[in-house]
Amino acid sequence: MEKKNYSGTEYDKAREQVDLKQAEHISWDDLISMKFLEDQNQTIEDWNRQARSFVPGWINLSKEDWQAICRGKQEEEKRRLDVRQRGEEATIRSSQELNSAVIPQSEGSSWQKYKRRLRENGFSSASVDQIEEQTLNILHQLSSRTDPGKPIKGLVVGNVQSGKTASMAGLMAMAADNGWNFFIVLTGPTTSLRDQTEARLRNDLMDYSGNLSWDYLNYANLGDRRFNYSVVQNPKRILFTVCLKNAARLNQLHKFLEKAPNPEALKILIIDDEGDQASINTGDITKDKRTSINRNIIDLVYGKEKKGKELRPFGALNYVIYTATPYANCLNEGPDKNHGENLYPNHFISMLAPGGGYFGPKTIFEAEEEEDRNRLDVVNLIGRDQEREMRELEKGETRTLPVSLQDSILWFICAAAIYRYRNIIKPVSMLIHTSMRVNDQDEVYEAVESWLNAIQNNAVGRCRTVYEEQKKKLTLKDFKASFPAYESLDEVEDYPDFEELVPFIRTLISHVTTIHLEEEDKYEFSYDKGILLCEDNSSKNKDSDDKHYRLAYPDRAKLKELGFGPAFIVVGGNTLSRGLTLEGLVSSYFLRNSQQGDSLMQMGRWFGYRKGYELLPRIWMTEDSFEKFQFLAELDNDLRSQVSLMSQMGKKPEEFAVAIATSPRLSWLRPTSRNKSQSAETVRVDFAGTEMQLLTYLSDPHIVEKNNRILEEFLKHLGKPEISEADGHSGIWTNVPYTDIARDVFEKGFTVAPTSRTFQDTDELLKWVEEETKKGSFRNWTVVLAGTKPGRENRSSFALNPDFSIGKVQRSWAATAPDRFSMKALSIKRDYVAHLKKKDFPAQSADGLTWENMIRDESISSSYRNYIQKAGKSDVPLMLIYCIDSDSNEKGPAGSPRRTLKDLGIQNGIFGITFVIPGIRGKHGVKMKIKLKQESGDEEDGD
Repeated sequence: MEKKNYSGTEYDKAREQVDLKQAEHISWDDLISMKFLEDQNQTIEDWNRQARSFVPGWINLSKEDWQAICRGKQEEEKRRLDVRQRGEEATIRSSQELNSAVIPQSEGSSWQKYKRRLRENGFSSASVDQIEEQTLNILHQLSSRTDPGKPIKGLVVGNVQSGKTASMAGLMAMAADNGWNFFIVLTGPTTSLRDQTEARLRNDLMDYSGNLSWDYLNYANLGDRRFNYSVVQNPKRILFTVCLKNAARLNQLHKFLEKAPNPEALKILIIDDEGDQASINTGDITKDKRTSINRNIIDLVYGKEKKGKELRPFGALNYVIYTATPYANCLNEGPDKNHGENLYPNHFISMLAPGGGYFGPKTIFEAEEEEDRNRLDVVNLIGRDQEREMRELEKGETRTLPVSLQDSILWFICAAAIYRYRNIIKPVSMLIHTSMRVNDQDEVYEAVESWLNAIQNNAVGRCRTVYEEQKKKLTLKDFKASFPAYESLDEVEDYPDFEELVPFIRTLISHVTTIHLEEEDKYEFSYDKGILLCEDNSSKNKDSDDKHYRLAYPDRAKLKELGFGPAFIVVGGNTLSRGLTLEGLVSSYFLRNSQQGDSLMQMGRWFGYRKGYELLPRIWMTEDSFEKFQFLAELDNDLRSQVSLMSQMGKKPEEFAVAIATSPRLSWLRPTSRNKSQSAETVRVDFAGTEMQLLTYLSDPHIVEKNNRILEEFLKHLGKPEISEADGHSGIWTNVPYTDIARDVFEKGFTVAPTSRTFQDTDELLKWVEEETKKGSFRNWTVVLAGTKPGRENRSSFALNPDFSIGKVQRSWAATAPDRFSMKALSIKRDYVAHLKKKDFPAQSADGLTWENMIRDESISSSYRNYIQKAGKSDVPLMLIYCIDSDSNEKGPAGSPRRTLKDLGIQNGIFGITFVIPGIRGKHGVKMKIKLKQESGDEEDGD
């Protein structure tokens, strides 16, 4: 019997009834068993009949249906609780009083109509509930009545391609129902991004059958002297505009507002999409210089006209920044106090957690833990020889595509064929992003076009080879093991047999063309069943003959007319780097290099939701880029953990200063550019909140033996360990003086590889801890000898003494130089709670942070800090020691011969170390403690 899918919209009314019963404080057990019924003898037929009489649209349910829906809602609630526990979602706010906005319940309200639109567009009920909760939280931070010159300013931090536009539209819909009536969305600076944002908002909000009527103001409307401002007086009319972030468009918007005859009637919400781009003042702030766009936006936010005079007071002015990379927003200019007018989010900073179907930095790039169980293996590394060949191609020195680029295109053809085989009538895309230079992109475009036309006769055979290779890289079993929290796990489809794809591959490869214009006098596009090759950059604004080179996706009506999903290969650079969504992105060939973290993260167009093609996305990039994205994944976790802890501690936005997670020697990556972080000053190296894993090792057997001997003698000196209550096998020593660690490990000559990314500043760490110890912090440490349960199959053990043994761990490694090797990760987060005890936890806790939940949590991830805090151990530094098995394999392609550490002359394993330092900062490498410059008064360090 086929399993029912209870996520469909036909069950929404039943889910709403579950919510109502939950609001009446009925327990899950009573809901599932239907004990809430007044008459326990009532039949299910009677109950359905009664429900139909007062719930329009109710469908008949069996008892099993109701129970399944309740259990699904219970799982959703648990996932939301887990999100909060992990610190992925939190808000720090000023002392500003929250408003009394409510969730509109009327079927004709903009919010309820928007919710239905989300469900029709494929959003799960869990995702819609999450958006509703997040939207109400943001709306509560705003004000429907502000004083002149005192706008509400906030920051909402999402993830790249995680649904920020859905959140923006939701905020506008719910705010309109609660009295706001004029919405300004700042976007760009590219017209393609502005157009995409406008199209989405118009589609989501402009429904004239509801309680409110939404009127869109385009560029012509804003400049129309005959515009009828009386619509503002109508409480049923809502105005909104999407304004490109350039001086001319902003000037026009200013003029429109200046002419409003009754500004008190306008309750304005300004949403700055990608607010860390273009909006930031890159002028010299020490000389009070501002860029034109920044000046325009400040005047807009503060209700000033171009000449600097205050306008008549608007009813309300609220400014909300949306971005996934907020470093510039918090580092460039300090809060209003002592600063005057700027765009610092001094009222609230809120973190948005993505939905349960999001493929994000953690999913793809999270540092590997034991046996590579965490991230999805979708990245193919581009070797240096291949990268060099690509650079030669860009210069026009060759027309031969590197093998890696060929493979990425062949995979795209296979994935597009799967789309056609499954009858997915949506666009499917490939991104080729190797250079920001237009001339380079021209060369790549022409070479790809020539190659596609040349391989038509043998494309099927070549696709078959790549298809089988990539299928092995990520199997359905691998996906389910790596992404158990995926919200539609049971619906993920396996790869079809290759023979089923052959006719679709032949059709795709038979015709390589651009998008065509249908008629000369109508700007409409024609889409072919073959491959549509596009080049998207500033030089391709004009069409040639009947060809349109830039990317232009068909709308829903056109897709319905076509009856198939067009397949796009897009060559481009900066125009594809931020905001713009590449639909159905299944193959990405990426060779860009950036020294700035925010720019690099925004280039990750492969992040997002992949419902219906979960196994298909693949990425080709260099190892350097891969490591940088791993770093950025950890930096994102750090930022969220910091906001979560600050929220728990009652900190305010003006106290917020981002802890830049970078070593002073890691010059290859900054969180943002220098001219976007002008208020950040390096004060001193600060290791608070740091996790430092020793990942790079010298392979000289003499150094390995010396280090092993030092750590073994140190452990024996500590005496008999206590056995971990949390895992049953780790050795625990508490109250270990820091002076013992310094004396018996580092002063005895424990040697660290000079290129170790995380341990290269050992001297700085020791000096810093020494200083903190003198202040009374970090005097007593907990040491954990972590590993596996002794006697585990295929694992040897380390015997510390006759009474205690620990199983060695296996970690994959790669030779990074003739004399050294590196691992991607040493520790797993579960080891960070090995020292906790049941007696330290309350029997019950509303936040779910109980001993039982910690033991059951198989992937503790960043929530380990919350468990440590709940147990009252958040001020205890940890030193974790591992014995790594000499049988650990070298990392390499599946099926290829791989060495073990024994082949490097390491016969008895090697000890590794991790330090976990308390604090509310981030956790990757050395942190530069920063402070925000104040124009007057004392300078205060950021926490």
